[in-house]
Amino acid sequence: MNYQTFLDDKVSSYILNSLKSNMSGQAWLVSGADIDYLNQFVEGWIDVMICLDRAEDGTPCGVCEACKRRQLGIYNCNTLKPLSLSRSILTDHLRQFLGKFAFKPLPWEIKIGIIYEADCMLEQAQNAFLKTLEEPPPQTCFFLISNKADSLLDTIRSRCRILNLNRESFSYLNKPWFSELEQILQSVKPGSGINNAWIGGNQLNNLIASLRTQAELEVMNDLEGEEENEDEKAGDRKKRLELAIKTKSLEERESLINALELWFCDLLKLSQKLSSSQCFQIPWAADICWDRALKSFEDFQDLKSHLKSPMGQNEAIINFMSRLCKA
Repeated sequence: MNYQTFLDDKVSSYILNSLKSNMSGQAWLVSGADIDYLNQFVEGWIDVMICLDRAEDGTPCGVCEACKRRQLGIYNCNTLKPLSLSRSILTDHLRQFLGKFAFKPLPWEIKIGIIYEADCMLEQAQNAFLKTLEEPPPQTCFFLISNKADSLLDTIRSRCRILNLNRESFSYLNKPWFSELEQILQSVKPGSGINNAWIGGNQLNNLIASLRTQAELEVMNDLEGEEENEDEKAGDRKKRLELAIKTKSLEERESLINALELWFCDLLKLSQKLSSSQCFQIPWAADICWDRALKSFEDFQDLKSHLKSPMGQNEAIINFMSRLCKA
């Protein structure tokens, strides 16, 4: 079941929201270090995308016309891979691949095109692909899969929605505090007022304070299966435990700060209709002007120094939220 790989990934919820709103895009560049995982993820994504009656959680029905054809291997899904010897994708092969999209799809059908190891396209082939990316045929979706996405031309990357599936890029999605942080940030929309800023600031301060408690729980859970060392003094064990908690707490704090910075980076990109990290949902990003998004990013850079050290943090966060939420 390829679709399970897709649904099990934390980022799938964001893609499902795009599918539900019919804003998923017609060309995706899916990148990451683990090429096998990328391939499985995209295959599962397609299983979900083409289903005519998928469940609320994205599970394909398995019985509609599209699902049946997919299971039989006769769904309209075309693939392109580099030549085995030269490890290249030539212009002629690309044109043969694109020729398969000249025929009109069935009314319910999404024609799929997958280019594996897309970075293997020669420059001439990439240039030949640009026209199709600029004006994709109706009811089509292209997936470019690569673990060397930076090798592709800027013009290719700019015409695709980019999804980076490096595990470190999406490590925040697996954090217990991620959903709460996202809700706080979504609530402090520019222009929402001082009361909203006060509430959001207090929530963020409480969330940061809770990282210590979470670190304690995780460290204690890790030590549950540890055999007791009879030679270790009680005081030494206490010091070791406190050091582990402090280290874990600082790691979580640093991760949350990085996630905050990613939010404001994404806000900048989305305000200019550019591809973001896809980690966060920022429903009001398109309504904010570049100047306001840039000012918010610069204000956050000032806040970072206060977040690195707890001294004066609470007041700094409230002041930052006030500037963010002002009309």
